Amino acid sequence: MRTGWKILILFLALSGARAELATQVAADKTVNEDLQWVVVLSDPRPPRRRGWVAGAGYRSQSAYDRDPALSRLTDAIADEHKLEVVDQWPVMSLAVHCLVIKLDKEETTVLDALRSDSRVEWVQPLNEFEARSSPRHKTGTDPYRPLQSALDSLNVESVTQRYDGSGIQIAVIDSGVEPDHPDIRHALADNRNFVGGNDGHHAESHGTGIAGVLIAKAHNREGISGVAPGARLLAYRACWEGESGMTRCNSLTLSRALDRVVAARPHIVNLSLTGPRDRLLERLMDRIIETGAIVVTAHDERRAPADRFPAPRSGLLVVHNGSGLNGAPAGVITAPGNEVLTAQPGHRYDFMSGHSLAAAHVSGVLALVLEARPGTSGERAQAVFAESTRGRSGTYSIDACLAVSIALENSRCALAERVTQFQ
Repeated sequence: MRTGWKILILFLALSGARAELATQVAADKTVNEDLQWVVVLSDPRPPRRRGWVAGAGYRSQSAYDRDPALSRLTDAIADEHKLEVVDQWPVMSLAVHCLVIKLDKEETTVLDALRSDSRVEWVQPLNEFEARSSPRHKTGTDPYRPLQSALDSLNVESVTQRYDGSGIQIAVIDSGVEPDHPDIRHALADNRNFVGGNDGHHAESHGTGIAGVLIAKAHNREGISGVAPGARLLAYRACWEGESGMTRCNSLTLSRALDRVVAARPHIVNLSLTGPRDRLLERLMDRIIETGAIVVTAHDERRAPADRFPAPRSGLLVVHNGSGLNGAPAGVITAPGNEVLTAQPGHRYDFMSGHSLAAAHVSGVLALVLEARPGTSGERAQAVFAESTRGRSGTYSIDACLAVSIALENSRCALAERVTQFQ
């Protein structure tokens, strides 16, 4: 029975030189996530012929005309499974190439046939992910530092007179960041869109809010202060925001952004989102951690650790905002994430809540720790934050001053006295 046009994503395994992603898919406009799948194919070429990587879309034919082996493979698969190839892009760090395929056949029949094809390594759904925060619900008309109670809870000012994250790069995988926001533009080192076409930058609430928590410029007599205002920001838009205010991503957009992260080699990756387990994204996560980056992600109370992305691993820090009767589970870091004042599009400021905001606070404190103690591993960072967590007024949070002192293996931060600077 015909069920209409369905879109599949095929990933063709191949080696190649690193290059920029040449094509973008407007996932928030043109795809129906319920009917998409990811299939990985083996590359038939010998290693010496895997140096060339495709660039433009399949319809232009420029991707495969230069390599007969690839052309024969894609033509054969398209003919045998009666597929229409409509787009393509590389995921360089995994040595794979992606083909967008339209299907005009019954879904399970095509999927079963692809799974049975000896050239197919695996088939997976094109998963959807979402940010872990609530939409803004207040209006900040004249915000300033005294409203940032989260920074007080973190004891940040005891650290930032000496460390501000200078020399540390933080990649934010999120919705769009407003590039000319007065509290953000000073720190923006890279700003790329992996969701839609080459239609400029998108200023969106969640991504801009996360950036504000991290790197908002301090002491500029305007707006707020970030946890690590001296850090450099790599803003990679892999998510989009709908009319409901929800921030969503999928396997396709996230794979593009994470592939870029592998090449950029930041110190920290802030991934304030969660979703189902995803084989492709897990492989990319392994590559990112192999580069030495520490990944900070938001807690997902709806899924067991083994069933969610990112899955637990060394080098991954999971963060909870301390809400709920039971607080954070064992092994999960706690940081402020409720009623957080942060930057918003339109050069504005507003309050947001959720595990996403807590994750951003931990990423910021981690930047201070890495500046103070370069080379701190993800495993060591986990231990530092566990040891620096303290309870105040019935809630728990990491303490930035104590975390830096532990990382430096000294006792210069007198927590009880709230020392305002290092000796």
